[in-house]
Amino acid sequence: MRPFLLIPLLSFACKETTVDVSGKVDGEGLDAASAYWGGPYLVITDAQLECVDMPWVREAYDDEEANSVSTDESFKALQFTYQSSEVEESKLSIRSRDAPALAWFLQVADGEAGATQATSGTIDLTMDGDWVEGTFELTFGDSGSLDGDFVVEKCTNLKKRKYE
Repeated sequence: MRPFLLIPLLSFACKETTVDVSGKVDGEGLDAASAYWGGPYLVITDAQLECVDMPWVREAYDDEEANSVSTDESFKALQFTYQSSEVEESKLSIRSRDAPALAWFLQVADGEAGATQATSGTIDLTMDGDWVEGTFELTFGDSGSLDGDFVVEKCTNLKKRKYE
């Protein structure tokens, strides 16, 4: 009987971040190197970033003008922002307005984030303690589309929204 109790513990300890992203936005793909979730955010980047490197994440980006961000790193990222105070376990619609979650493809360089907002799509995730697992499909209008799947660890540096 004891070996059966040990199996769930071993499988939990073996969990690791994995992300697969396909597609392009404005001719750019995203080769995922790190990903985190916390508060209302799920962020996938092509840079090797640690949780401590995530304070540049902000609630929203205006794709019509430059967005200053607090990082000197240069990278591409996909960011989901939930309208709730924290990431939610369920399948949600992505739209550019009045949606339970929003998404942006970001090109960050020299402290500025060029942002292309997803116009439609879905994100579907489940939670397991400090881990989330799921899939997404996004369309960025005429700019392109991205889809993928992920297993991502929680980052305490991505804070819960103070209001709902």
